[in-house]
Amino acid sequence: MAKKVYGTPNPTPPIEISGNMKVKTLKEQFKANCGLTLRVYKLDGTLADDNQNLAEIRAGAKATDAICHMRSISKVKSVAIFYKRELGLIVDVFSADDTELPNQNVTLKAALEGKFDEEPKAKSVNVSGEVDTDNIETFEDDNGKYGFRDKTTGKVVIEPKYDYAEDFEDGTAYVELEDFEDGWNRIDINENIIEHVIVYEPDADGYAIAKFEGKYGIVDEEENEIIPFIHDSSDDLVGYIDEVNGRHIENGYIRRKIDGKWGMFDLKGNEVIPCKYDYVGYVDYELYVFALQLDGKWGYGYEEDGKIYVSVPCKYDELWREDYDLLKVKLDGEEFFINYNDERV
Repeated sequence: MAKKVYGTPNPTPPIEISGNMKVKTLKEQFKANCGLTLRVYKLDGTLADDNQNLAEIRAGAKATDAICHMRSISKVKSVAIFYKRELGLIVDVFSADDTELPNQNVTLKAALEGKFDEEPKAKSVNVSGEVDTDNIETFEDDNGKYGFRDKTTGKVVIEPKYDYAEDFEDGTAYVELEDFEDGWNRIDINENIIEHVIVYEPDADGYAIAKFEGKYGIVDEEENEIIPFIHDSSDDLVGYIDEVNGRHIENGYIRRKIDGKWGMFDLKGNEVIPCKYDYVGYVDYELYVFALQLDGKWGYGYEEDGKIYVSVPCKYDELWREDYDLLKVKLDGEEFFINYNDERV
């Protein structure tokens, strides 16, 4: 049976959980995923042995195998609640060096940065001010559907209908439903859908192609807008996907297609190569050199000391990078060599 997947993918390795997994393995995966220490306990409250199987220390009948993606904006307390509710495991999140227990209301990112005592945000209420969402929790019914109820009274405030749900934070909660276009939506306590940024596969530096109100842009790891949400397709935002480092951003630049033409922008959104070319593409990612095409003719450019230079104008019928400092070009049927300054050699 396929493992249930919790959360949305992020650039760190997922946590894959099964009953025959060793405690040590779970702790190692959590450290790789979040950078923090996961303490795992036996049912009597003492620390579990690293060589124990998870099946030996699970509470109740929980035996779900799962793939978990922990979000850096999740609160520390959410981890303990999730592991106990979904996997039957008793855990605590400690600092990276396993010496300090963070405030339970700080995010995983804040804890990783050493902000263990950061003041929690004020309690959130819905627009009418009638419901304190900090007193609302998720629950799962007998059919595997998720809803929300009052922690104190147990009264159901949102009927179980979602495939998965996260707890409310700042008045809104993420819910999963197959019928949603992207699988997830964000709702308020009245189940109004809140427009939100949908992030796709952040890279190793935290940058990601994202979608908002049907348009695509680029955000950083805090979901701050880097490239505005004006693109109709994610294909109009092109970066180099490094198999090792997984980067979307090419040495601090991103290629963008606007009105059918390509250009290049820095991470402040400044245009460094005008969007007038039919093609802009890197040919050497280590040397940061790229080719350009305009009206069927080819040119060349490079990045050096944080600046972009278009050193060879688009005038050649064909162009190849022949050597470290040589280009082979074809013009009017003749093939010859030039350097990066467009000088024939």
